Amino acid sequence: MLAADRAFDDLLAARIRPLAARFLAVADIGQWLLRKGLLGQPVPPPAAEVPRASARGAAAVRHHYDLSDDFYRLMLGPSMVYSCAVWKSPAQPIDLEAAQLAKLDRICQRLELRPGMRLLDIGCGWGALAVHAAAHYGVDVVGVTLARNQVAYGQELAERAGVADRVEFRLSDFRDVTDGPFDAVSSIEMTFHLDVRGREHHARAVYDLVRPGGRLFCHEITASPRGRVFQRFSGFIPAYIFPEIDVPTRDAAIGCLESAGFEIASIENLRTHFAASHRAWLRNIEENWAAIVAAVGEQRARAWRLFAAMSVVSCDIDNIGVIHTVAHRRA
Repeated sequence: MLAADRAFDDLLAARIRPLAARFLAVADIGQWLLRKGLLGQPVPPPAAEVPRASARGAAAVRHHYDLSDDFYRLMLGPSMVYSCAVWKSPAQPIDLEAAQLAKLDRICQRLELRPGMRLLDIGCGWGALAVHAAAHYGVDVVGVTLARNQVAYGQELAERAGVADRVEFRLSDFRDVTDGPFDAVSSIEMTFHLDVRGREHHARAVYDLVRPGGRLFCHEITASPRGRVFQRFSGFIPAYIFPEIDVPTRDAAIGCLESAGFEIASIENLRTHFAASHRAWLRNIEENWAAIVAAVGEQRARAWRLFAAMSVVSCDIDNIGVIHTVAHRRA
């Protein structure tokens, strides 16, 4: 599958891209004619395709993350961490659990967490970072997510770890958090769910939630300029995986934080780590294929396998990547 994706990308680069804009314009007209019934009855979409009109905002997030905890456990492994891991050697991604633990420690260390501090974890996923920070760094954590499954899973995880009294999971938009300021804020792979104005609002809202002198750790998926072009042309990912996706360039992502008033302390490029993470997830999908089909159905299983393979190739050719940005709110 990876070889097929690479071959397609090479073809696109060499032959198709110069004609892509013209082709898409014609295709858009054709789609309009089909919708109007002027070219006969449109072919019904596959059941796994997202109804775009209804998948917006929280509905889009829930479509993706509330898919099935069993599915995510099979793909992600016991850590249930769905973001780029940090590997000892990205060229030899051997132990996914160790790589995810290393990522959690890196975030806590970059935020300089200490006992008694308050951490806001935006887009907290299934709770791994919040629980790790409370258990190993002694902080009080508020984790927010729009996915119901994640709140329930995170609460169970905190109870098993003995930190339920120091970790609160909320089914909430980050814009509804009003009990700041926090000593530190983490925002992990969530800004690609937002459009340009949404990312600007995110940066300003986070700035207001961090105390003067506090720190922000932003773990963001970013796209190269070429990757932004591919993003506009591709309909597969929004139709089957992420109903709303708008991956910014690295400059745009950092620019949002600076415009909000943050001072950037450091930026790290983890593109090769992101490729290695997707390779590990793809391997898990293939090794657990029968169980994944049972969990989500064959259509969705095939879509996710293709998505994982596409993501490996996109990282390898520098269409997408991940950056770790540490920023300060001036005291």
